[in-house]
Amino acid sequence: MSGSDKIIVKNIGEIPLYSKENLLNGNGIVEEYSDGRVKRIKSLRIEKYSQLEELFKQIIRIERKRDLYFRGQSNSNWDLESTLEREINKNIDINEITQDTYRKISEKQLENFKELIKGKLKEQSVLLLQNNLDVNNELWAIGQHLGLSTPLIDWTKSIYIALFFAFYKEDYQRSNDDIYGKSEYRSIYQLASDFFKSDKLGGSYLVIPKADNYKRLTAQKGLLTYWGIEDKINETLSIIEGLNDERVSYGNRVITKFYIHSRLRNKILEYLEHLGFTEETIFPDLQGAIQKCNSDLQKMLKSGDY
Repeated sequence: MSGSDKIIVKNIGEIPLYSKENLLNGNGIVEEYSDGRVKRIKSLRIEKYSQLEELFKQIIRIERKRDLYFRGQSNSNWDLESTLEREINKNIDINEITQDTYRKISEKQLENFKELIKGKLKEQSVLLLQNNLDVNNELWAIGQHLGLSTPLIDWTKSIYIALFFAFYKEDYQRSNDDIYGKSEYRSIYQLASDFFKSDKLGGSYLVIPKADNYKRLTAQKGLLTYWGIEDKINETLSIIEGLNDERVSYGNRVITKFYIHSRLRNKILEYLEHLGFTEETIFPDLQGAIQKCNSDLQKMLKSGDY
């Protein structure tokens, strides 16, 4: 796909700047994509570190009343999609993809994973359990944190961990065949936890694994949602917008997307490291130690301190 054909958000420059008032009053605007889509999620833009500091203060106040979940993404053009969904969309004509396509591929991916991890999984007993949703969720969660393409999407209960995932890679491009164009902005999604209180809303999409065999889920204060969560959010917001009561105000607060300029990367990472959020702590295993070592190498080379 050529650069001119890649999907981008067209109206980033029109997105209001972050302020306390714009956040609390739901004064963001919706995104308009180059492929014609218009989403219902309200967005705000952060250009200065002082705006981010103010956001931290407001999140502390909001979390006294309701829990929040966050997701960080390295490119603000990306959809809220799982790695498996991404691979399907990249390799199959969009006009040929149906819900049945997703289901069949997902089932085959999971069965192949189960077969390949025999003798390799720390906790083999999970493979002996009857095939049901809870067991599948546990296996998907294990695979998710080890790099498997799954139908799950990572979230965290910490804004700081979401920021880490949005900014820790310097210039991240998935691959040359990525359908999304590059962006000067990273993004953070802030989602109210009460969206998952009812299956009529997003309850059936939420996955909270019971085990954490590889320690990453705990370190990342993580939880997961199934693919399709963005469509469910947009569907819910569309219904709420057609109402004329207090639920419209709730809709404005259920989810916000923050566009954060990449120029703030160094300052954000310095602050996160001061708080103790680094590759070594986010990935508390050998792979995390290697990533931290490589990150330190880049700092040394750029500073000339060697």
